Amino acid sequence: MEVFETSSGFSSLFSIAFWLIVGGFVLVLGYHLVNLILNLTADQVTVEAKLISKDASTQQHGNSDGTRSSSTRHSFTFETEYGGRVILDVSYKKFRQYAVGDTGELVYQRKWLKEFRLNQL
Repeated sequence: MEVFETSSGFSSLFSIAFWLIVGGFVLVLGYHLVNLILNLTADQVTVEAKLISKDASTQQHGNSDGTRSSSTRHSFTFETEYGGRVILDVSYKKFRQYAVGDTGELVYQRKWLKEFRLNQL
């Protein structure tokens, strides 16, 4: 008698788990693809704005083997000349480049910060 028998119950459970994992990957990939298409097809907006907030949120990830990793998301909140607020995800390099209170011409495309040209004093 073999230690690992392939009974119909085991193969059905394995099949369900496999398709759930594949389905999860497809959903995540689809979500990112839809966001990419929406960002690419959106109109670029240029407006005078003031940087009113800089936020960084860090997520910790732990694995069963004891290793840990983390990821940090950086974002800016701008207030436009019309009173609206725009929240944009930015890279760490851009995050360090600007300070709260900076004003200038903001160019963005849906959720992407394209450019922020500071006003000269």
